[in-house]
Amino acid sequence: MKKLITFIVFIFSVFVINSQTNKNYEIGVLGGINFSKLKNENFSTSTDANQLVGYNFGIQGEYYLSSSLGIKVRLLAIQKGDKRSDFDGVIFSLSSFNYNLEYFTIPIMLSWHYSDKGWYLDFGPYVGFLLSAKEEMNRIDAKDFFNDNEFGFSVGFGRGIALNEKIKLIAEIRSQVGITDISKSDSTNLSNLSLGFNIGVIHSF
Repeated sequence: MKKLITFIVFIFSVFVINSQTNKNYEIGVLGGINFSKLKNENFSTSTDANQLVGYNFGIQGEYYLSSSLGIKVRLLAIQKGDKRSDFDGVIFSLSSFNYNLEYFTIPIMLSWHYSDKGWYLDFGPYVGFLLSAKEEMNRIDAKDFFNDNEFGFSVGFGRGIALNEKIKLIAEIRSQVGITDISKSDSTNLSNLSLGFNIGVIHSF
């Protein structure tokens, strides 16, 4: 955890320091609602799966390579998981369960600003660090049953609306698609899938 905190401070410090000397930077805060599920090829078609509704929030920095392309880095706290019933539990032998997984994720994306009206599209990989894992319906701490890290891809589509020369609001739709197994169980292959709706405030330098 100490190494993770040090890395977070380092990344944010780089953006802050460079923003003082380079006019191609943006720094901002954002947050919103997140809908998530767990993907598992072993789930039967009769499984009753419901999206887990959670949060996501964090900070972002973007360095502009040109007027239309940028490198965007985000530091996000995000809630993922799943709700299921009528199924023999993936990790626990439960008839119904509610996995609440809290991650700290770092997406690094190429951002394409393709419109003078503020529209943008971005895509890139992310790494996630598991902060906590709980099976809330039966009140079980499940962290020992999940891997500490996950990897995947983040893709987003949104629009920025300028309030003045320095400040703009953003609204976006964003998905994180996990590509690695998050379960320590040999009999399952779980990965995260989430869709979020965010708003934020961005400051340009």
